[in-house]
Amino acid sequence: MNVVLSPLLLLAALPFLHCLQAGGYRTLSAMRKIRLYEVLPLVFAAAAGFFLNGKAPLWGRICVGLGCAASWVGWLMHKRQARLKLTHRMIRILFATSALTLAACVLLPVYLLPLSPVFSSGAGHLLVLPIEGCIYLQYRKRAIRRLAQIRPTVIAVTGSAGKTSVKNMIAHLLEGSFRTVASPASFNTPKGILRTVTECLKEDTEVLVLEYGARRRGDIAALCRIVPPDISVITCVLGQHLASFGSIEGVLRTKTEIVPHTRDICFYNANDRALASFFAGRTGVGVPNADVSIKSGHSTAEGQALRVQLNGKEYFALFPLLGAHQARNLALSVAVAVKMGVSDCDIIQRIATMPCVPHRLFAIKRGDMLILDDGYNSNAVGFTEAMRILHSFEGVRIAVTPGVVELGGRQREINRALGKSLCLADYAFVIGKNAAALREGALQAGMCEDRIFFAKSRDEAVRMLAKYHVGKTVVLFENDLPTV
Repeated sequence: MNVVLSPLLLLAALPFLHCLQAGGYRTLSAMRKIRLYEVLPLVFAAAAGFFLNGKAPLWGRICVGLGCAASWVGWLMHKRQARLKLTHRMIRILFATSALTLAACVLLPVYLLPLSPVFSSGAGHLLVLPIEGCIYLQYRKRAIRRLAQIRPTVIAVTGSAGKTSVKNMIAHLLEGSFRTVASPASFNTPKGILRTVTECLKEDTEVLVLEYGARRRGDIAALCRIVPPDISVITCVLGQHLASFGSIEGVLRTKTEIVPHTRDICFYNANDRALASFFAGRTGVGVPNADVSIKSGHSTAEGQALRVQLNGKEYFALFPLLGAHQARNLALSVAVAVKMGVSDCDIIQRIATMPCVPHRLFAIKRGDMLILDDGYNSNAVGFTEAMRILHSFEGVRIAVTPGVVELGGRQREINRALGKSLCLADYAFVIGKNAAALREGALQAGMCEDRIFFAKSRDEAVRMLAKYHVGKTVVLFENDLPTV
């Protein structure tokens, strides 16, 4: 009889599988992402099932079903920034979780069934770990053989922010001079990089551009042991992932793991204090000459004017991407292109044709409304820069943001500081758990209280801001973009 509850129990397991995926398939990281409204309905259902089991078994089963449904609905209504993706690995875990759920329905009393989604999802993950290990080893062997056959120049990009942007910029600057392959999307994990090598690398590839991500100490070093870089780039060191690394020093130690594994040279952002301090006084590998300087000028919807100092000469170019932080990313990319021998003339021409990356301060025109889409993710530097760009445009300026996340114990403090930059907008719509801190910071900076609005979700914020769309309007979606 309990087997009829298995579909609902499997639905209730989806929130926990989502947490597992969002936590990089690491149990402790996944547990930190579980939300109270996903667990409480199951606990109440277990309690109700216990008290009704002997007296009214049918009502006990109904309570279990309602608890599972409530947990699933809560997960659907409060969507995380990254959706659950049905990757091959997740499909394997789903099959294991389904089998364990059916076993629980047969073996467990009804009042314990509401707790089974938590344990079946975790146990399903553990069951497929040996399979994942075998698949990983096969991918690694194939990738190593492939690299040994083709022997491309490997360029690796790491840092707290801007990895994908810099990777794409480097690939664009090199493509006209070398046969270049870049890892797709934001592939920056061991499996993503191995897939890039085995599936994307061609026989005539001369340059391979990768990005290296990290969730904990040692991840960058592990990636370097798989694919050692000839040239590496460190974009910046920020407090973006303090929940994972504990401190700025922890982030710095992790990102700079790439330096001793770099065969030739490591380029870094000299404006970053942490990196400048790390590289101070060092010689040899890891310390390039500062022969590239880029200064951003006036911005429009078409891009920003740049003054580029390159090999002792000065050039002017229109760069399609917005923001001073993108100009800094470009400087790192240009330095790599110079190292690879690309001519000044080719570099300047390719800067002007740089493709825009969706969701990274990307301008979208909708009639008399300009949307600044910075919805991929955010950090303290990017947040402040996006607000500065918003302020540079004419018209009614509106900011919509949930703030910045993954900041550990400093989340409220940092979001309160970021909230001060909201006064650069005419109206601000703040969303989620950082809303109070953002509002507090905006009020401290002198923003009028009647120009700051709370919204339960990004879609509600879109509906609310519609009445402030009068004539020319510029809307910045910072870190959480709806369908526009």
